[in-house]
Amino acid sequence: PIRALAMNAGTGHLLTAGDDKTVKVWNATAPTPERTFAGAGDAVLAVAVAKNNTLLATAGTDKTIRLYNFADASLIGSVAAPAAVRSLNFHPSNTSLLSSGDDKAATLWNVAFTAGNPPPPEFGKPIQAFAHPAGVPGAALSADGTMLVSAGDDKLARTWKVAADGPTKNFAHPNYVDAVTYNPKGDLLATACHDGNVRIWDIAKATQLRAMVHTAPNAMSQQPPAVYSVAWSPDGTQIASGGLDKVIKIWTAADGKLVKEIKGYDEKTSPKGHSAGVFSVAFSSDGKQIVSGSSDRSIKLWNAADGALVREFVNPNLPATPMQPPVSHPGWVYYLRFMPDGKLVSVGNAPRNRGYIAVWNPADGKLISGVELPLGHFYGVSVTPEGNFAIACGPRGRQIPQADAVILKLPK
Repeated sequence: PIRALAMNAGTGHLLTAGDDKTVKVWNATAPTPERTFAGAGDAVLAVAVAKNNTLLATAGTDKTIRLYNFADASLIGSVAAPAAVRSLNFHPSNTSLLSSGDDKAATLWNVAFTAGNPPPPEFGKPIQAFAHPAGVPGAALSADGTMLVSAGDDKLARTWKVAADGPTKNFAHPNYVDAVTYNPKGDLLATACHDGNVRIWDIAKATQLRAMVHTAPNAMSQQPPAVYSVAWSPDGTQIASGGLDKVIKIWTAADGKLVKEIKGYDEKTSPKGHSAGVFSVAFSSDGKQIVSGSSDRSIKLWNAADGALVREFVNPNLPATPMQPPVSHPGWVYYLRFMPDGKLVSVGNAPRNRGYIAVWNPADGKLISGVELPLGHFYGVSVTPEGNFAIACGPRGRQIPQADAVILKLPK
């Protein structure tokens, strides 16, 4: 039996696949196959040709996807599938391949390689998977590769959005971009840049609406201190920024005017300010307070209306000394986020290349939980729908360049 057919539109060839474990290429005017692709361990149920006519993919009941050079039928590489594969489609970019079958999923695989070279390490790795409650006997990509439709054994056809191979829009900056965040409506972006500016962008048009100068060049340096953090208020009317200059600023989003400046530490004029760079700022859920984290190892809560210090978060496990005032973290505080229940989570670094995560009660500043983990420095944190933490980690050490994103259960 012949289980699959495909046409090579560029050359007019017909491809057949079946129970004889091969794929054959036919010219419609000739009675014998021009080429045979062998190597399958069982019946071939699916066949596809890349849009540029350079690759041919086969798969079937032996749970293996094979990639061949279309011109000479030489095997380029293979991918182990979880179950029998029943359909194949190349992405228009020719760098990924869509499969579906008995594993209850439609999956995009990386098949990018350079002709004449061995496949790279990422060849055959899954890019994106679309889970189903039952088998997926068929799936197809749209002409532009942005959507796919899948057919399910549960009597449903589904449409899905495909992750883009590259950026859909670019927002050019003159220096490093240290932070970026959406406004609550999702139509604007705020960015913090190493050039000392905070910028607001129209996402749909990919255009800059305005720029606010958080820090300007000084007499000592032509390069202004970087802006490390930016945050929108819950109602989208204000933006807070913090940077290497130790300063927190609050801006009106509509016109970019400065509303409030919380100055860095000065013994006479600003004794409660941060004594080192501000790495993270965040608004409370009601927008009335701002929390900040710094490389001075402290976390501070401020009144957004007048800039007054509400409280500092003191870690009882890190006692103060004559040389060191009370601190929040054993190292720098890199990121802060309010959780859905109102608690505050903070992450940063700790000695011996460890990461530190803490959970706080903003109402009284008390530490609920704090722990050091040997996963590298912690640079970012988010909260999963289940209430656990997703953490962005740095390398685990000079001898271990591995850097991971990890999921941690909520500390009790």
